[in-house]
This record gives sequence, structure tokens and C-alpha cells, in this order.
Amino acid sequence: MALGFASKQNLTDLEDASSTSPTTTETLVVYNLSYAPEVRELIHAHWFLYPPPSYAWHLALAVIVAVLAFISVTGNAAVVYIFAVTKALRNPSNALIVNLAISDFMMMATNCPPYFFSSLQGRWIFGKEACRFYGFCGALFGGVSILTMAAIAVDRYLVICKPFLIMKSAMTRQRAKFGVLAVWTYALCWAIPPLWGVNNYVLEGFLTTCTFDYLDPRDKSRIFVFSMFIGNYVTPLSIIMICYSMIVWEVYSQRKKFKKAANNLPKSKKNNPKSNEDEAKQRKEIQTAKIAVVITALWLFSWTPYATVALIGIGTDGTLLTPVVSQIPALFCKFAAVYNPIVYAVSHPRYRQALRKHFPFLALCIRDTETDRKQAQSSTTARLPSRMPVQQQMSQSSMGDSMVSEELDVETLEPAKPRVAVPRAPVIKSQMRLPHPVVPQVPNRRLSSNVGYDNPVETNELHIKDNVVSYRKYEQPEDQQKSLSLATISRAVTAASGNVEQSLPSPLDKVDLSPTTVV
Repeated sequence: MALGFASKQNLTDLEDASSTSPTTTETLVVYNLSYAPEVRELIHAHWFLYPPPSYAWHLALAVIVAVLAFISVTGNAAVVYIFAVTKALRNPSNALIVNLAISDFMMMATNCPPYFFSSLQGRWIFGKEACRFYGFCGALFGGVSILTMAAIAVDRYLVICKPFLIMKSAMTRQRAKFGVLAVWTYALCWAIPPLWGVNNYVLEGFLTTCTFDYLDPRDKSRIFVFSMFIGNYVTPLSIIMICYSMIVWEVYSQRKKFKKAANNLPKSKKNNPKSNEDEAKQRKEIQTAKIAVVITALWLFSWTPYATVALIGIGTDGTLLTPVVSQIPALFCKFAAVYNPIVYAVSHPRYRQALRKHFPFLALCIRDTETDRKQAQSSTTARLPSRMPVQQQMSQSSMGDSMVSEELDVETLEPAKPRVAVPRAPVIKSQMRLPHPVVPQVPNRRLSSNVGYDNPVETNELHIKDNVVSYRKYEQPEDQQKSLSLATISRAVTAASGNVEQSLPSPLDKVDLSPTTVV
């Protein structure tokens, strides 16, 4: 049996022999495994120089990939479902969260099954076109995830640090759609060129996964890989780090101001409700800063190793890139699809409340906090217009337990329903002047008087409802109190109805009238 790897000279002889052989059924032996001629061009000569990995490596990777795929697919599917069925979460800014969940779901759904079965076999078993499709999906959906995280960072920065700017250019449905479309278009610009020959999607590492060829010595390929390194790693990383650094600085500044103001307060005011509210807001701001740091650290953990591998591939002869060195960073990229739904969605209190509602069996895994209950109770009123200044609404919503947007959604507000004219019973009017105006009230049957009075305070009301005359008197300051005698009420009823003959018996407040007494 062949050793499974070759020297550079033997490799050159093998390439020459395979290129001049007239047969089309010849197979290539790499890592003691046979590959069909169509797969031969997907294997870079660099990987022939290393001994084959043990099957234990393949089996371990298969188990890890299966676990990651299960967590990511179910988690991201739950995110999409919860945001779809929960009206309070369907606002334009949260469209970025849904877009992130969709891209992560698609990446794991298209990449993990081939990865898993190939690892069980110890080699790529799906052919050339499947490898190209695998690499294209990884580049497209991975790029969308990276760029969406950068867009979320920008949105959080504007909401928290630039509330006046966000007032002028708030995220609307049209802008959210444009942003999502721009992210997908940008990612496509990097995923398509390898299909057109600028670069290639080839096997890497353990020869069980496919990616763009960072070992291609052609100048145009090196330029493409370096441009991809700048466009899909350096640029999003810079955006994320700058935005979250500004958020942390803003939180630090607000905390410093709060401490200074708290120190200047007298002891009697430090325990009042306003002070406690400010302290709770400060805790939320600290939580926001922590989440910003965690997001940046996880992003670096997931994408930096693989970006480093690509940079080494185009900048050196590749001697540092062993199969293990290239395969493990490729696995780290899959972790991003696992933690994204946790960081961006599950940390959202309103999302957790909806998750417990639709998936009760998760109640033991998800803590029910007081914040979650308050957020759930306010989910309806949060979408209604408020008299509170917009900046205050922005700041209160943006400093929640997570950095998922909860700001007011202008376009999704339902327009106020026009008031429908309710049919009213005949209104009996009189020109009689009373000491106090008689104010019409709830419909059915009402008795009113077009009277004038120097003091317009509405203190006395006289109604006819269900054939009962009701008299109500409100309290006023002593200097403004004026009595309305029952005799005066009786005269008002008589003059207004035209045929009411009886007077109201004092001391009663209600008198039954026959149906014919009301006009």
C-alpha cells in the first residue's frame, strides 16, 4: 500500500504522468484514498506533502460538526419563527437580526451535511460541482453574516450615541429592505468571482471541505484573496470595533456623569424613586457595554484564525499551513452561526418571553426575570405614539438587556381609527338659564341646557337615561360652590321636555319618567 504522501519531485512526476495519460478512468491516490479525475483538479499539490490525518480526527470533526449544526439550525430557525409571530418584535431594525439568523441557518444547512458525511468517509465524496456549490454557499452566507453584524453595530451606535441623528433618519421598512439588499449584493460580489475563474473553490486541509484557493500562485488570484481579506474581514472588523468602542465610551461617560450627580445629591434624595430609576438605567448601560465587548471578542475568535490562514497562503510559500492548521480555523467559522442567535436574540428580554410562550419546554433553560415580564407587558404600548420626547424614548429603549433595537417603529404604527358616530337619543334643549351649566354626558338619553354662566366650571350634570333623570354634582372649592335646588332641576326638566308635569321629590336624585315624557 502506498504511503499516502509524496515528495515534491515524486509529486511533479505524478502530475506529469497524470496529464499525459490517455485513459480517463485513472484515479489518483492521496492519503491512501482514491479520487476520480474530476476531483483531481480540486486538490492543491500542497496537500500531497503531508501524511494523512488519522481517522480519529475525521470522527471527532464529524461529531463536533453534527452538534454545531443541530444547535445552530434549531436556534436560528427559532429566531426567525419568534420574530415572525411576535408583532412587538417586527420592527425595521430587528430585520437585521432576522437576516443574520437566515444567513447562519442557510450556511449550516448547506455546509454541515456534506462536511459530516465526508468526515465519516475520511474524504470528499460528493464530486466537483458539489464542492463548488459548497464553497459558494460558505462564501455567500458567511459574508452576509459578517456584513450583517457590522450593520447591526452601526445601527446600535446611531441609536445609543447619536439619538438626534436617528430622529432625522430613523430606520424605516424601506431603509431596512435596502440595507438587507445591499448586504446580500455585497456578499455576492465576493462569492461569484471564483466561479468565473478569477479564483477557484477547492478542497483544503483534510480534503473534506471546500473553500476559495488561497494557495493559487496566480497574480489575479492573490489579488482577489487579498481584496477579499480587506473587504470581508478588515473593513467589517473596523466597523464593529469602532462602533462598539464608541458605545462603551458613551456608557462610560454617562456612568461618570451619573456618579458625579449622585455625589452632589443630599442624603434625603438618594433613596427616592428617581434615584433608584437612574441606578437601574446605569446597570442597563453597563450590561450594554459588556455585550459590546463580548460581541467583538466572539467575532475575533470566529473569523481571525481563518483570515490569518488566507493571508499566510498568499504571502508565503505555504509551508506553515499543515492540514490541521488550515482545518481547525475553518471549523471556528462555524461557531459564529451558533453564538449569533444567543448574543443577538436570546439576550433580548422580549424575545425570551416570546420563546417561553411558544416553546414552554424551554422554560427550565431560560430564566424568567422581572425585566422580561415588564418588557412583555409593555410590548403593546411600546409601539404606540408617546408624548415623551423621541430622544428619551430612544435612550430608554436602547439601553436594554441586549442591543437589539426596540425603538419606536414609525411605519408599523397602525393609524388611529376614525371615530364612528354613535346614534344618540334625542337631546332635549332649553333656553333656561341655570346657576350652573348642564353638561351632556354618555349617550342613551340626555338632557342638556344651552345656558351661559360666568363660571364655566362643569360642576353639575343632568341626564335622562333609561327613563331616569339623574343629577350629579361635583365638589368645588368652597368659594365656588353653588347649589342647584331640586326645584330648579324640576323646572329645567319641565321646560326641556315640554310635558313633564311632576317635580323631582327632594331628597331623591333619580325619578322614573314614562317613555312618553321624553321628546
